[in-house]
Amino acid sequence: MTPDPITQVYRAIRERLLADPDVARLLKRANAPDLTSTKGTDPLKSSVMDADLPELLVIPTGATYHVGRTNHAHAIRRNFQVRLVGRGPLLHESVFPLEWSIFCAMVRMLRDDPKLGLSFVERVEVRESTSTYSVADDAARGTGCWVTVASLVVDMCFSDEDIGGTCGRALRG
Repeated sequence: MTPDPITQVYRAIRERLLADPDVARLLKRANAPDLTSTKGTDPLKSSVMDADLPELLVIPTGATYHVGRTNHAHAIRRNFQVRLVGRGPLLHESVFPLEWSIFCAMVRMLRDDPKLGLSFVERVEVRESTSTYSVADDAARGTGCWVTVASLVVDMCFSDEDIGGTCGRALRG
């Protein structure tokens, strides 16, 4: 069964980033948990070890709904964060190389397939990135490290026909 459109977008972003050869060279796939997977019971790893870092997470951070954007179209603007948790305090070892590879992967992803292969996606926009040093009890869950967050905005549009009477059927990309 095809998942709902929001799950499809989440998976498309995550899979395209992890499939990029530069990202794959610097990041173990196991350190990029799929928050839509039913495998495992602790995808966010409440206790982190050195082998768990660096870590890459794609996190949904909110949405704006435009019901009745036109007479027969409705839209969702979905926000995501691409969050990189580095290892240790040295930026040139823990964050910058992977941040650069993720930036390049996002450029290639949107250049080569600006709609993520999904017919209902109108646009994907990369927004600001921020970096902060996390103390031991914060994002790193027990270890001090750098955390870099890049924001993505995905605009999706659906017709009355797409939505149907119950929204029970999932859209295919």
